Amino acid sequence: MNAYLSREEKQSFVRATALVALIEETINGYASAKSTDPEFLKYLRMGRSMLAKALTMRGDALDSDVKIEFAKQLAKLEFICVPRQEAKKAHAEMLALKTIIPMQIQDFEDWYCAVIETTCKRCCSEQYQECLIRSILTKYGVYPIDPEAKEKCQYSYVGTSEAEELQQVVDDTVPAEAYNMAVSELAATKIKAASLEEQLAEYNQLKAELLEILYCEEGRPENPSPADLIAEIHLLRDRVTFCEEKLGIANKALTDLHRQISENATACIEIEPQEGERQSVWDEQDRLPVLVTLVNGQKLDLFLTEYMAMNLLFELQNPEPAARAICAKQMQDELVVIDMQQVVSMQVIGLEDGSWQRQAERPTVKPQAQQFPPGIDTTARERYRVECKCGAEYFCSMNAGRYKARCRNCNETVFADRKAALVPDPMDGAAATLLTNRYWVERNDGYSGRASELSALTESNPALPDQAPQESYRGFKYTGRDKRYADPCNLLE
Repeated sequence: MNAYLSREEKQSFVRATALVALIEETINGYASAKSTDPEFLKYLRMGRSMLAKALTMRGDALDSDVKIEFAKQLAKLEFICVPRQEAKKAHAEMLALKTIIPMQIQDFEDWYCAVIETTCKRCCSEQYQECLIRSILTKYGVYPIDPEAKEKCQYSYVGTSEAEELQQVVDDTVPAEAYNMAVSELAATKIKAASLEEQLAEYNQLKAELLEILYCEEGRPENPSPADLIAEIHLLRDRVTFCEEKLGIANKALTDLHRQISENATACIEIEPQEGERQSVWDEQDRLPVLVTLVNGQKLDLFLTEYMAMNLLFELQNPEPAARAICAKQMQDELVVIDMQQVVSMQVIGLEDGSWQRQAERPTVKPQAQQFPPGIDTTARERYRVECKCGAEYFCSMNAGRYKARCRNCNETVFADRKAALVPDPMDGAAATLLTNRYWVERNDGYSGRASELSALTESNPALPDQAPQESYRGFKYTGRDKRYADPCNLLE
């Protein structure tokens, strides 16, 4: 065999060596387990021995210098698992799912069957094209209950063969007998209301015909006698009076029936809250006028219950940054939805402290530029030597006249020691000012007092002057500090 390793063979040799380490960890793991088959463990150890012998045979054929160099390189390597391109793509797709709620079809159908009793099963709205529920079901391809419907929503159960009676959704506080009785009374009341509405339509038609006969000249004799005219007037007056009495009775009965329908419908869906939580939530009779102004200037007049109005005011006065308040209310077979982020002001008439208005945003104030003392050239550059207590040592070029800066490694503040000797930069020999925090730096001169000195330093980059160094405080770097810091380059000695 060859006494050297080519590039491809060196890669294969490294992989085989890594396999020895991995199979050793595998053997230790199975050996510590109680249910490991001894025969299986024997084969694993046999494979490790054979692989080690093969590596030893190839290593003996290598030159001694090649073997030593390969061992040095191998000591710097560590076996790691790197994901493939397919794994990276799958990981990116998983991260993209943060904006989507993964839901199984069965779970979605269970949720849909739970809410259908109070939404599409009762909905008779004529403005169904603006319904949010219908838009969501259409977007995700939910099959409609009535695909051939043209005059109503395709997802409405009303008028279909699949429509069922209302389920008994009752609580312990509402007996089942009372609920069934209320449902029966509601159905009977609706039938009476429909009959009275038909009678009212007939009375209105009869009244229109009588008024037409009274004020129309057609069908009357050319020269009627006064007795005929008086008899006709009395007859028409009696008929009008009779019709008006009937109309008054019908209107009163219809009003009572409408009120009874509203009370029965409220009694059918109302569930009494537990003790300690009794509120006037379900009191649909006491409504307050609410004036809402949107961002686009549109004003809405709503009639909401006191409980709902108070909750809306609380949401507007105490907004949550991670939530989006939505007001939704079923009003007269219509779902009214308002995004509270689009509301500018809200006023509840008849409620104490029932007004709210969004505060105007404060104008952004542009910060003024920093003012430097006169005589300082802010465009001039100066060479610095940074020596931080974290061990960082490097040269850098910054604007002239700095009395402090920050270390690029640990972000700690370093201070300019202008009394220390200038440090030469080994790259070009330019003199650099020391910035350090390894000892206490004394600053007796002011910022503006060094203007002339800084301008003279930055006109050019002179080499380190051949003169006796000034008194340096760098020898006191350990004063008041521990001696854990080591100076590997011996730059401070």
